[in-house]
Amino acid sequence: MKKLLGILTSISMVVTTSSTVISCGNDNSSKEESKTTIVGIDNQELDVNIEKILQVKVNNPKVDSVISVENSNDEIATVISSMDKDAEKKGEFNLTINTKEAGTTQVKVKYGDVDTSFSITVIKQLEYKEGKTDSDIISYLQTAEEIEITNIINDNSDEKKALQISDKKLSVSYEDTAKLTENPTEEENVTYEIDGFEGSMIYMTEPQSRSIEPFNSFTTKFNEIFKDAENFKSNYDKSDFTGSGHIVTIKGTKGANTFDLFIYKFDLSQTTSNNKTIKKSISTKIFSKKITIS
Repeated sequence: MKKLLGILTSISMVVTTSSTVISCGNDNSSKEESKTTIVGIDNQELDVNIEKILQVKVNNPKVDSVISVENSNDEIATVISSMDKDAEKKGEFNLTINTKEAGTTQVKVKYGDVDTSFSITVIKQLEYKEGKTDSDIISYLQTAEEIEITNIINDNSDEKKALQISDKKLSVSYEDTAKLTENPTEEENVTYEIDGFEGSMIYMTEPQSRSIEPFNSFTTKFNEIFKDAENFKSNYDKSDFTGSGHIVTIKGTKGANTFDLFIYKFDLSQTTSNNKTIKKSISTKIFSKKITIS
């Protein structure tokens, strides 16, 4: 994991003018105001096996506008509209979301000739093995010889440290990891597009054999704390930049007595065109856990 992450690792001008406009009876602003639009729908992040109802509003609705929903993955969540036609020109309808499995699905909502899109990310809650508690994961993450935390992809500095806690509160903030869109290596004609993460990345150090694939994504100690953790497997190939793996991140604010852990799955791919190669890593949040310091 550490080796992989080592690899991964406008001017705006406003001009104000004054002029006299002679109206010729063509009011563009009126046309814009009468345009039919769907009010934007926020991206959704939901737990597994829940139902949520979203209210959708339409500006300047039209009679008998057909309503439809396109969902990229029904295995992750289903999305059903409360009506398929706005016969009464209400300009309001509901979407019922039922989540099923961890992952992300893209949803497009159409109303007549207009549409809007949003994503649904479904996340499972990490569960402890019998006898394990928040104190066990906190103790492990504080092990300086085995844990390093950073929010910089391709961080080669010596500043990475284990979990920092003082007086039962976080001593530092663990912030989001920004997306990498540059080439951190000396490879010519290669561009990296590495998704960022919510929270800071946790490097877990443990000697382990990787001669058999897929190999464990996490260390033995981490797997001993959480249920099903040993089922997370990685099969990425650094040289071909293909396959998938997992990473744990931590998010919290200095002075807080709680923090969040997230597990992401990342998928690697590369494409080459006109002697230029783009290497991508797409990340999907699949598990979370809120930890309380006590």
